[in-house]
Amino acid sequence: MPAGVSLANAGADTLYHLPPLPGIYGAQATAVPGLWDIKYGSTQWLADAEVKRRVVADIQRLHDRATFSRPPRVEDIVVFTAHTPFELHVTAEDIAAGFYTTLGSLQGRNHTFYNGAAFDTHDSSLLWQFTKNHVLPLVLA
Repeated sequence: MPAGVSLANAGADTLYHLPPLPGIYGAQATAVPGLWDIKYGSTQWLADAEVKRRVVADIQRLHDRATFSRPPRVEDIVVFTAHTPFELHVTAEDIAAGFYTTLGSLQGRNHTFYNGAAFDTHDSSLLWQFTKNHVLPLVLA
Protein backbone atom coordinates (compact mmCIF):
# COMPACT_ATOMS: atom_id res chain seq x y z
CA MET A 1 0.00 0.00 0.00
CA PRO A 2 1.24 3.53 -0.58
CA ALA A 3 3.22 5.22 2.19
CA GLY A 4 1.19 7.67 4.23
CA VAL A 5 -2.13 5.89 3.68
CA SER A 6 -4.08 4.47 6.59
CA LEU A 7 -7.39 2.69 6.33
CA ALA A 8 -10.35 2.73 8.67
CA ASN A 9 -13.07 0.27 7.77
CA ALA A 10 -16.61 1.57 8.17
CA GLY A 11 -19.99 0.04 7.58
CA ALA A 12 -22.13 2.20 5.34
CA ASP A 13 -25.34 0.61 6.63
CA THR A 14 -24.40 -0.42 10.18
CA LEU A 15 -25.17 1.17 13.53
CA TYR A 16 -22.50 3.79 14.28
CA HIS A 17 -20.86 2.83 10.95
CA LEU A 18 -18.95 0.02 12.64
CA PRO A 19 -17.36 -2.39 10.16
CA PRO A 20 -19.26 -5.59 9.52
CA LEU A 21 -17.53 -8.51 11.22
CA PRO A 22 -15.63 -10.63 10.64
CA GLY A 23 -13.45 -8.08 8.93
CA ILE A 24 -10.61 -5.60 9.09
CA TYR A 25 -11.02 -2.70 11.52
CA GLY A 26 -8.16 -0.77 9.98
CA ALA A 27 -4.63 -0.71 8.62
CA GLN A 28 -1.83 1.66 9.61
CA ALA A 29 1.71 2.00 8.39
CA THR A 30 4.35 1.24 11.01
CA ALA A 31 7.75 2.90 11.46
CA VAL A 32 9.19 0.15 9.23
CA PRO A 33 8.69 1.05 5.56
CA GLY A 34 6.33 -1.38 3.85
CA LEU A 35 5.20 -2.97 7.13
CA TRP A 36 1.56 -2.47 8.10
CA ASP A 37 -0.33 -3.01 11.36
CA ILE A 38 -3.71 -4.54 10.59
CA LYS A 39 -6.47 -5.05 13.15
CA TYR A 40 -9.05 -7.74 12.40
CA GLY A 41 -12.12 -8.61 14.43
CA SER A 42 -14.78 -11.27 14.60
CA THR A 43 -17.78 -11.91 16.80
CA GLN A 44 -16.86 -15.58 16.96
CA TRP A 45 -13.65 -17.58 17.22
CA LEU A 46 -11.79 -18.17 13.96
CA ALA A 47 -8.70 -20.31 13.47
CA ASP A 48 -5.49 -18.32 13.01
CA ALA A 49 -5.02 -19.69 9.47
CA GLU A 50 -8.55 -18.57 8.57
CA VAL A 51 -7.97 -15.05 9.92
CA LYS A 52 -4.72 -14.78 7.96
CA ARG A 53 -6.45 -15.98 4.79
CA ARG A 54 -9.27 -13.46 5.25
CA VAL A 55 -6.89 -10.56 5.96
CA VAL A 56 -4.94 -11.28 2.78
CA ALA A 57 -8.15 -11.60 0.75
CA ASP A 58 -9.57 -8.36 2.20
CA ILE A 59 -6.38 -6.41 1.46
CA GLN A 60 -6.22 -7.78 -2.06
CA ARG A 61 -9.80 -6.57 -2.70
CA LEU A 62 -8.75 -2.92 -2.36
CA HIS A 63 -8.99 -1.39 -5.84
CA ASP A 64 -9.58 2.34 -5.32
CA ARG A 65 -7.64 3.76 -8.28
CA ALA A 66 -7.51 7.21 -6.64
CA THR A 67 -5.49 5.72 -3.77
CA PHE A 68 -3.82 2.66 -5.26
CA SER A 69 -2.04 2.68 -8.61
CA ARG A 70 -2.32 -1.10 -8.48
CA PRO A 71 -4.13 -3.39 -6.01
CA PRO A 72 -2.17 -3.89 -2.77
CA ARG A 73 -0.54 -7.25 -2.24
CA VAL A 74 0.52 -9.09 0.88
CA GLU A 75 4.03 -10.47 0.66
CA ASP A 76 4.21 -11.95 4.14
CA ILE A 77 2.61 -11.86 7.56
CA VAL A 78 5.57 -10.97 9.75
CA VAL A 79 3.88 -11.10 13.17
CA PHE A 80 0.48 -12.49 14.06
CA THR A 81 -1.10 -12.27 17.48
CA ALA A 82 -4.58 -13.49 18.34
CA HIS A 83 -6.25 -11.89 21.35
CA THR A 84 -8.61 -14.77 21.95
CA PRO A 85 -10.52 -15.55 23.90
CA PHE A 86 -11.50 -11.94 24.51
CA GLU A 87 -13.97 -10.81 27.13
CA LEU A 88 -14.31 -14.02 29.08
CA HIS A 89 -17.52 -14.35 31.06
CA VAL A 90 -18.30 -15.87 34.42
CA THR A 91 -21.61 -17.67 34.76
CA ALA A 92 -24.26 -16.38 37.14
CA GLU A 93 -23.89 -19.60 39.11
CA ASP A 94 -20.13 -19.05 39.56
CA ILE A 95 -20.72 -15.45 40.64
CA ALA A 96 -23.33 -16.59 43.17
CA ALA A 97 -20.85 -19.21 44.40
CA GLY A 98 -18.30 -16.49 45.21
CA PHE A 99 -16.09 -16.25 42.11
CA TYR A 100 -15.30 -12.56 42.62
CA THR A 101 -14.71 -12.99 46.34
CA THR A 102 -12.20 -15.74 45.60
CA LEU A 103 -10.61 -13.69 42.82
CA GLY A 104 -10.29 -10.65 45.10
CA SER A 105 -8.70 -12.79 47.82
CA LEU A 106 -5.73 -13.36 45.50
CA GLN A 107 -4.69 -9.71 45.90
CA GLY A 108 -1.52 -9.58 47.94
CA ARG A 109 -1.02 -13.32 48.20
CA ASN A 110 2.73 -13.97 47.83
CA HIS A 111 3.19 -10.20 47.54
CA THR A 112 1.52 -10.31 44.11
CA PHE A 113 -1.15 -7.89 42.97
CA TYR A 114 -3.37 -8.18 39.96
CA ASN A 115 -5.23 -5.94 37.58
CA GLY A 116 -7.02 -6.50 34.31
CA ALA A 117 -10.39 -7.09 32.77
CA ALA A 118 -11.10 -10.03 35.09
CA PHE A 119 -10.99 -7.59 38.00
CA ASP A 120 -12.91 -4.72 36.42
CA THR A 121 -13.71 -4.38 32.71
CA HIS A 122 -12.27 -4.16 29.18
CA ASP A 123 -11.82 -0.39 29.44
CA SER A 124 -8.35 1.04 29.99
CA SER A 125 -9.58 4.20 31.75
CA LEU A 126 -11.55 2.13 34.26
CA LEU A 127 -8.60 -0.22 34.71
CA TRP A 128 -6.38 2.77 35.57
CA GLN A 129 -9.00 3.89 38.11
CA PHE A 130 -9.10 0.36 39.54
CA THR A 131 -5.31 0.42 39.81
CA LYS A 132 -5.32 3.80 41.55
CA ASN A 133 -8.23 3.11 43.90
CA HIS A 134 -7.80 -0.59 44.71
CA VAL A 135 -4.41 -2.02 43.69
CA LEU A 136 -2.00 0.78 44.63
CA PRO A 137 -3.35 1.18 48.17
CA LEU A 138 -2.73 -2.55 48.70
CA VAL A 139 0.77 -2.35 47.25
CA LEU A 140 1.69 0.72 49.29
CA ALA A 141 0.17 -0.56 52.56
